[in-house]
Amino acid sequence: PIDVLVTDVIMPAMSGIDLAEQMMDAYPPIGIVLLSGYVEETLHLERAISRGATFVAKPLSSTQLLQTVGQAVASRKEAAKRR
Repeated sequence: PIDVLVTDVIMPAMSGIDLAEQMMDAYPPIGIVLLSGYVEETLHLERAISRGATFVAKPLSSTQLLQTVGQAVASRKEAAKRR
């Protein structure tokens, strides 16, 4: 099983948002962390955020990343339990 996906929002062939949505469909309890150096308002994250993904602006520290990953995993597992 996959616990968490950490991906950049802007990628060359597929957006991180599209990847996140595909992974949430295939693995419903997965935690999703979307990273970007762009400001949140310009990225159109609503679809993924509404499904439980977490956005973090770059740059970030390793501590921030670890905390966010832990929170994303925990929140998705809680959501899966309620289903």
